[in-house]
Amino acid sequence: MVKLLVRLGMLLLSLLFWIAAKLRLTLPLLYILVMGISTVFSDFVRRNEQVLLLGLYFLLGLSILSWICTLVQSVRDRRQNRFAEEDIAWQVRRAREQGANVDTVRFSGGVLRNARTGTPIDQGAGQ
Repeated sequence: MVKLLVRLGMLLLSLLFWIAAKLRLTLPLLYILVMGISTVFSDFVRRNEQVLLLGLYFLLGLSILSWICTLVQSVRDRRQNRFAEEDIAWQVRRAREQGANVDTVRFSGGVLRNARTGTPIDQGAGQ
């Protein structure tokens, strides 16, 4: 029975750390576990509760800051991808207007080029 409870506790702890890692909350979780459970620091915890809470808030703030940075980066990446898609569509339209066979083109360095000659489509009409 004791082994089952220990295994269940370890499974729960493992699941808790897995979720915390996905949410980037591993350091705050570790901080809470060390300061909340440890009997070594129990006297220190009672006397310095405000300082410990400040440390916890600081770690949570760092986690939230990392979430915000990730959100900003993903928005930038989406905008850049959308711009690249629009640019490619514009280049394909322009190549069609110039009479180029769109099946024989490739993109190289963000420029639409003739697959056989490697020359940019915009520089020559009818390629």
